[in-house]
Amino acid sequence: MADLNVFAESTFDPKAWINDACAHRTGEEPLDRFLAEMEMRLQLAAEEIEAGLQETSSQAMRRIPFAVQEIYRLQGDIQGMQDQVKLLAGQVSRDAGEAAESVSTIASLDHVKRNMESACSTLKEATELSGLFIKVEEVFAAGDLPKAAETLGVMRRSLALVGDVPEFRAGRGRLQQLEDKLQGLVEGSLAEALSKPAVVLAAAAGSDEAAAASIAEGEERMRQLAALLLTVDRYSTVEQLYVSGRMAHVTAIWDEACGAASASAGTGKPGAQGDIVTSLPRFYSRALPVLQAEAAWCGRVLPAQARDLMAALLGAVLQKVSNLARDRLASSRASTSALVPFAAEVVGWARGVGELLPKGTPPDRHRALLTTALEPLEDRVSAYPALEGSALTSDLSSLVLPQATGPAGLGAAAEAAVTSEPDSEAIVRRLAVAVRTAAAAVVAAVERCVAFTGGSELAGLSRVVDEAMGSFVGRMTALVTALHNKQAGLLGGAGLGSTGGAAVGPTSPGATPGPAAGGQDTFTEEVGAVLRLVVLAGEVAH
Repeated sequence: MADLNVFAESTFDPKAWINDACAHRTGEEPLDRFLAEMEMRLQLAAEEIEAGLQETSSQAMRRIPFAVQEIYRLQGDIQGMQDQVKLLAGQVSRDAGEAAESVSTIASLDHVKRNMESACSTLKEATELSGLFIKVEEVFAAGDLPKAAETLGVMRRSLALVGDVPEFRAGRGRLQQLEDKLQGLVEGSLAEALSKPAVVLAAAAGSDEAAAASIAEGEERMRQLAALLLTVDRYSTVEQLYVSGRMAHVTAIWDEACGAASASAGTGKPGAQGDIVTSLPRFYSRALPVLQAEAAWCGRVLPAQARDLMAALLGAVLQKVSNLARDRLASSRASTSALVPFAAEVVGWARGVGELLPKGTPPDRHRALLTTALEPLEDRVSAYPALEGSALTSDLSSLVLPQATGPAGLGAAAEAAVTSEPDSEAIVRRLAVAVRTAAAAVVAAVERCVAFTGGSELAGLSRVVDEAMGSFVGRMTALVTALHNKQAGLLGGAGLGSTGGAAVGPTSPGATPGPAAGGQDTFTEEVGAVLRLVVLAGEVAH
């Protein structure tokens, strides 16, 4: 019998299976006998399968009652466990409530204990406070400043607790006097130690080992002196001494940079400019390494106060530089083309200053410092259209009739220019060159405005360009009018009639046009070219 799995396949085909079986029969057995035997074997196999199914189903039916009983037993066990868990949960809840009451009682007792300890400590400090006022005088007399600072710190904390007691109300004033006395003893030494900038100390430390050891010893002494003032809550004094000591060096750098600029201006060299636009970047390049050295020094010597000290120093430096630079920029005569690299220098300076601020600096303070650093640039940006307009007006005025000073003087200047130049073609060529130069000047002004202001002042620039080009077109128009009047003979007539430019008087028959007629044709072409230039200038202006 073939494998029964063949009959279980979804693609089973009875015809194909029978044909395949017939094709593989053995011997010379007749086909009808072979098919009869195959049918009998299939019936026997089917009966065996049926019998197996009946046996299996009977066993399954016999096991169902036992399975149902087992399910009922498991349900009872689960119900019992649920009841037990509920009982345990209730017990735990009761225990938690009792524990919470116990903890509350313990917390109340602990609070009472701490209050009693605080009261005991306060009474002890109050008892010792009177003695400390006498003891601290002895410490000052002995010259033990660290011990004096420690004693004053204890007295400050004690007065904060019992300062309202009538017997100790005068103690605050006495403590203030003692702290001032300590500050007076420490302030001079600390100010002298802080007078040397970090960049100078770093250069000296790199010279030899002995110098480095001496500087390290000085930094330790400086740290101790600052700690004395910090113990009595005099950080503001430490900050003031640090800023004033370092600002002296920064001021010297400023004076050196400005002095170098003035000396450069006095050389008379074409590239030398004694202007703040060139001296301020020079100051930036020298001051930034000094401030970087200060940031490293603060982080090494006074790390806990480094953030506030650097913020205070940068604030003082930026405010001083901003005020000085803005005063100098107000009277600066630097060209607008020099402002583009100047803007890059100011932005680089602000970026460098921002990197010096330690992490954790409040955003408002960070923003205020950067705003102060950029103030000189902001002033120039807001005034840029007026600066560019003044320069553009001057440049365009020099192209056509530079000697004219007003509407009345414009006509006279134009007549003088035309009269002094017999060659009309030369005047036309100058006008053509002037138009091209004016257009290039306007394009350059727009490019400088975009580079310097980022395009924020283009609206203001358009107004001053319109005014400058209007004046330029007016000068060109006056010159063209004067040229036309000259050719028409209205300026006294150099060989032309007074009736509009045509020759007056009889001419003989067959006479050929003379030079005057040919010159008039040439003039017409020239005037047409000039008028086209005037139209072009008007388009440029708008």
